Amino acid sequence: LEGKDELLSKIIISDAKKLFDERIDILFFDVTTLYFESIEEDELRSFGYSKDQKSHTTQVVLAMAVTSEGLPVGYKLFPGNTAETKTLIACLDEWKKHIPIGRVVFVADRAMFNAANLFALESAGYEFIVAATLRRMNKEMAEKILDKSTFTSVSDGNKNPSWSVKTIEHELMVSKGNKKKETKDVFVKGRLIVTSSLERAAKDKKDRDRILEKMDKLLGNKKDTEADKLVSNKGYLKFAKFEGKKPTSVDQAKVEKDMRWDGIHGLFTNAILTNSEVLAYYRQLWTIEATFRISKSDIEMRPIYHFKKERIQAHIMLCFMALYLIRKLQLVLARQKIAISAEKIQEELHRVQCSHLTDQKTGFRFRLPSRMSDVAKVIYQKLGLKRSLTPTPL
Repeated sequence: LEGKDELLSKIIISDAKKLFDERIDILFFDVTTLYFESIEEDELRSFGYSKDQKSHTTQVVLAMAVTSEGLPVGYKLFPGNTAETKTLIACLDEWKKHIPIGRVVFVADRAMFNAANLFALESAGYEFIVAATLRRMNKEMAEKILDKSTFTSVSDGNKNPSWSVKTIEHELMVSKGNKKKETKDVFVKGRLIVTSSLERAAKDKKDRDRILEKMDKLLGNKKDTEADKLVSNKGYLKFAKFEGKKPTSVDQAKVEKDMRWDGIHGLFTNAILTNSEVLAYYRQLWTIEATFRISKSDIEMRPIYHFKKERIQAHIMLCFMALYLIRKLQLVLARQKIAISAEKIQEELHRVQCSHLTDQKTGFRFRLPSRMSDVAKVIYQKLGLKRSLTPTPL
């Protein structure tokens, strides 16, 4: 099955282009892990960082490319201990050989906000938009980010602005070594796009208030075991005041410091796009996350119960074909203002069945179609499919 994933991608791209006027400009890329109910390792199955919190079992790494509307168009399977950055570059370089991609913008969450990762992407000629870990930046940059006077208000159509934005030039330093064990500092240059949202601020306050309320209950309990629960929860620890190693009360200074960040979110990018375009692309990140959720839950891509490499590859290929078909159907329906979940589509189409009846006297066999639900009828209609409900001889 070596190389069959590339062939399948070519076929799928050819089909997908019909939905995008022969052009696919932007691809979203992400990596996930698929675990086995096994601890045996081989050339494909191995232990590694598990996104399913299954570090005690072997796994494989699955990389997937998805269009901005959530349509999966390519995948690659790697050993379970493959690093994300190596996976990313290998996939993109390979896909560009046979997929007519006009542009790739890598969009990711904070997990990829790593100078080495971003340097590898930029060096390979790719653009990126990643969520920035703003609170870990130095004091000078933090003050620039939190300076309210430099935000520009943005209205969502109402009289009062609901959010604001600012841009800050930024760079990340990477220390690169060579064969002579010499190190050289190189930089990933880009810009921080920082937004401040009233809605997000309200949520941040609500989350913090819930933590503080829980802390008051635990600290007010005379049993040491209750207060000890704070030590195992990072959400509590960041607001706690300590005597030695023991949390004793809420540190109001820490609370006030945290309040300054309410509603603040940042993106770091090297993409030649407007701020509005960058924010719009980042908001679409949920499309690939939704596609992965469908692959794992509705398509049941994992856990994997195969052990031979060929069977594992065949399992992933079949699941990917099913994933493409179900996402394509959702896209076709969504463009006609019809929203149906993957689970509902499967449920309704599974009911489209027929019975085969045989006349005992004549030996004639007949096909007797089942009734179709209203949802199934809509799916068939929107896809241009016809189904006769009249019994027919076989």
